[in-house]
Amino acid sequence: MATFLIDARDSVTFLRLSDEELASLESMEGIHATLATAVKQAGTRNVLIDLQEAAFLTSAMIGQLIQLVQRCKSSNLNIKFCRPNAAIRDVMRIIWFDKIADVYMTEKEALVAFRAENAAPVLVNFQSHDAHHQVAELRTQADEGDAEAQYHLGWCLENGYGVGQDSHDAFRLYSLSAMQSYPDALLALATFHAYGITVPQNYAEATRLYQRAAELGLPDAQYVTGMNYDFGIGVKESRNTAVEWYRKAAAQGHERAQEALAEETRQAG
Repeated sequence: MATFLIDARDSVTFLRLSDEELASLESMEGIHATLATAVKQAGTRNVLIDLQEAAFLTSAMIGQLIQLVQRCKSSNLNIKFCRPNAAIRDVMRIIWFDKIADVYMTEKEALVAFRAENAAPVLVNFQSHDAHHQVAELRTQADEGDAEAQYHLGWCLENGYGVGQDSHDAFRLYSLSAMQSYPDALLALATFHAYGITVPQNYAEATRLYQRAAELGLPDAQYVTGMNYDFGIGVKESRNTAVEWYRKAAAQGHERAQEALAEETRQAG
């Protein structure tokens, strides 16, 4: 097994990963157990994964990282990533990795985020009476076939808001809502397929769902679809098609799409 470096300071447990660890299933399976022990000894649930020594990410490596995040979250660990190189950051943006974990360009930015979270007051009691009441109302509406309610109930189940966290039931509800072409549900379902949450990882299906949501006018999905065409993820690479989707998302105020469009214009000029 490859060795990996762990230390703890500032109420954060640090883990430094290289390409060797990311490519090793044996290593990644051992990391979670080692992290759990280190976190217990440090008396903190904050974990920062430093990617400075990683040069690239393959599809297999992405799957390994996603599984690590899922294991950490199931153990109630607060996990973040920092210092990816430009190539890795591009890959993370394409697959929307920051949908499941925060990614920062510097260690300082990540530590500032941890401190802000530790200092922030609890503004919402997710297990409050109101939350339970909202979920009960959503469940009634979802059972009646309301696509919007199905999506929002799925979100509550995915995030444990007012109800026990249940990714499988969230997937079921997102699927029901997506069958009625509810854009946000299509986007959520695409993310489940892209990350292999409750289902086998399937970029082709994720790409199809992203594009369907994009066609329905959802700016986040339009941006991701542009990225897919820009880098040939699940579709044939097409710079012109990518720009078309970036423009649609940018016209709705999507900041990342505006940045991508500006970069495309700069390169073309």
